[in-house]
Amino acid sequence: MTGPNDASFRERHLTAQDGLRLYYRDYGDEGLEATPVLCLSGLTRNAKDFHGLASRLSAERRRAVRDRPAAPASPAAPPAGRRNAG
Repeated sequence: MTGPNDASFRERHLTAQDGLRLYYRDYGDEGLEATPVLCLSGLTRNAKDFHGLASRLSAERRRAVRDRPAAPASPAAPPAGRRNAG
């Protein structure tokens, strides 16, 4: 996804220790040496909320913008007693 002033991002997924698969957007060059920024969405929001900020920081540092469980691109977490603790 790109716009006139937006950085592109890579859509990725990670598997948490309990087996839950979470969506995240990976902005910026993987070779940047500056400490990456991790953006976490709140209760009713998702990774798209950070697109403007992540795009503006694209030249300086890598950003990972993760969805919370049950956000549009990530499944809901199962009840705690049904999770795989790994």
